[in-house]
Amino acid sequence: LAENDFGGDGNFGFDLMALKVNADLANDWGNLVNRTINMTRKYFPDETVTMPEKRSHSEAIYESFRMLKTELREKLDRVDSKGYAQTCSARSRILNLYIDKMKPWALAKAGAKEDLREVLFTLMEGIRWTATAFLPILPQGMLEVFRQLGVPAAEPMGGIAKREGGAVGFKPGEPKPIYPRILLPEADEAQVPKKGKT
Repeated sequence: LAENDFGGDGNFGFDLMALKVNADLANDWGNLVNRTINMTRKYFPDETVTMPEKRSHSEAIYESFRMLKTELREKLDRVDSKGYAQTCSARSRILNLYIDKMKPWALAKAGAKEDLREVLFTLMEGIRWTATAFLPILPQGMLEVFRQLGVPAAEPMGGIAKREGGAVGFKPGEPKPIYPRILLPEADEAQVPKKGKT
């Protein structure tokens, strides 16, 4: 879906699929979910992390997710399945960049508890929204994301339209890989042409 336009000729190969799954789902999305849950469990082990009363550095993230419903609606109206999938993946990258910018591990070391709480809530809320958006096209994996976050799953159809920010608190469970990397078999050495005279 993320590589081919709906209604046109598509290009499919298992090697291309593996590259896309590894890049977008295993590395980008899967690592985001895993390390966010790990940090939350480490820094707030006995707490339910809720929305902070004030935001000091996360407003741009919330603005991006406020725009998500409209962007996805536009993709659906145009039957743009490629654009829909890419819009979901873009939110995953935004959240990963937020981690790189805020460095939650440094906030924890500095004792900046409220800033750390804001970062981790923002990440988990962003993951909840992104999983809701992904749900119609990746149902099994996203249901596992909701389970690991410790929150109710969204409705599979139309869930993003009903999503409201800050409606839940998070006390995540133990993280497990959602999309393991796909390892393609190495080419048979006997079938690989060798350089030189033939």
